[in-house]
Amino acid sequence: MRTFILLGVFSFLGMITIVSPSAFAGLPDCWSAFEPQLPTQVAQEVPLSLDQINYVTFGDKRNPALVLIHGQDSAWQTFTPVIQPLAAEYFVIAVDLRGHGGSAAHGFNFTSSLLSRDIYGLLEGLEVRKAHLLGHSFGAKAVLRLAADHPELALSVAIEDMEIQQKLSGPLDKYIEQAQALRIAIPETFASKDDLVSALEAYLYSQIPEPNRRAYVEGVVSRRAKENPDGSWSLLFRPWVTGLMGSQFVAEDPSPVLSRLEAPLLLIRAEPSHSAVSDPGIEFWKRNKPEIEIRTITGSAHNVHGTRPREFVDTLLTFLRSVR
Repeated sequence: MRTFILLGVFSFLGMITIVSPSAFAGLPDCWSAFEPQLPTQVAQEVPLSLDQINYVTFGDKRNPALVLIHGQDSAWQTFTPVIQPLAAEYFVIAVDLRGHGGSAAHGFNFTSSLLSRDIYGLLEGLEVRKAHLLGHSFGAKAVLRLAADHPELALSVAIEDMEIQQKLSGPLDKYIEQAQALRIAIPETFASKDDLVSALEAYLYSQIPEPNRRAYVEGVVSRRAKENPDGSWSLLFRPWVTGLMGSQFVAEDPSPVLSRLEAPLLLIRAEPSHSAVSDPGIEFWKRNKPEIEIRTITGSAHNVHGTRPREFVDTLLTFLRSVR
C-alpha cells in the first residue's frame, strides 16, 4: 500500500509523519458546516491582485475557457504534457496558486475559500464569464469552492485524484506557528547547494536514517531546486506553504460545498494502488453526488496528467464535449 508524506499536518516542526490512507477509514461522512478555525487576522486576509497572480494562456480566446489548477507543491508547468491537445479545442488558462510558482506568497491563509477568490478575481480581470474548471489534488478543492460560490461561472468541474473527506478539526494556530518558524529556517534562496541540502536535512527530512538521508535530500534538490546565475540556490517550492495548505485543506468540511454544486462533475482517479482517493472517499462521492462521473486511469500515479497524459486528455475531452 502506498504511503503519503504530509508535512505540517500531522507533525511538528522538524518531523514528518508517514500516514497511510487506510488510517482514515471509518471517519464520519459529514461534519457540521464550518471554515477551518484560523486566527482572526489570518482569516481576514484578502485575495491577491491581478498582478500578483502568475498565469499563462494557450489557444484561441474565442473557444470555451478551460482553467487548469495544479496541486500542492506544484505550478502551472505540471500541465505541460497535456496543454497542447487541450488548447486545440479550448482557451486554456493555467494558473499558479498563491504561494506556488510565480504567484505571490502573501499571508498565512491558504484555504480553498481564499484561493478560489484569487482565481475568480483573475478570471474577472481576463473577462472570462464562463469556464470549465479542472483541479489536481488539493487544487481541486479550490475549484470546487469556486464552482459552488459562482455557479454562473462553472460550465463543468473536473477533479483529478483528490481525496474529499475531512481529516482534521479544531484550531489551526499551531500549524501557522510552525509555518512561521519554517519560513525563517528555510528561506527561498541559499548561498550554496550545500547550505540548501543541510537545511533540508535538518528541518524536513530528519526522520530519514543515515546513511540514506543525504542521498535522498540531494535527489530532492536535483528535482525541486535550481541554481541561480549568481551561484546561489533556490527551491522550486515553499515548504512552509506546504504545511499550511495541507493542514487548512484537510480541515475543511466538504459537505456544504458539495450541496451547492450545480455543474456537471467528473472525478479522474489514479490507479487505486497509487491514488490519493481512498475507497471511503469514492463512497463519499457516490453518496453525496450520485451524478458524478468517475473514471479510473489504469497504470497512472497521483499525477495522472503527467503519468498517463494521452489517457488523461481522452478522458477529459470526452467529458467536456458531453457538457458543451
